[in-house]
Amino acid sequence: MDTQKLIVVAAYLDGWKLDSRNPHRPFLINCAGLSILVRAVNGQRWELSGSSPTDSHGRYYGFNYWLGRDVEQPQKSVSHKREAAHIAADLQRRLIPGYVELHAQAKAAIEKHNSALSWCDHI
Repeated sequence: MDTQKLIVVAAYLDGWKLDSRNPHRPFLINCAGLSILVRAVNGQRWELSGSSPTDSHGRYYGFNYWLGRDVEQPQKSVSHKREAAHIAADLQRRLIPGYVELHAQAKAAIEKHNSALSWCDHI
């Protein structure tokens, strides 16, 4: 995977950067806690998918767990041979807006779930 190109793609996305602590699982991350996993597919494309928020114990369950079975993980496939600016513009237009909205809905569902459980903390 071309991590240098991913760094440039992230630079074109306002507020995002590349988290490459694990070179086999690079993520685009932002300060709001959102993360987009980048996977190489067939040596030709990158598949980018938005990660769901974690619960109060740091566990991932996926968007469909919190929002219903018909909700799919937001993802986009792009050719990694395109210019970094074009990839970033495509993500900004087709992936990130829907992902931000879905992430907020899932986060609200998690908070509602946690508050429903917290009523018994005093028992």
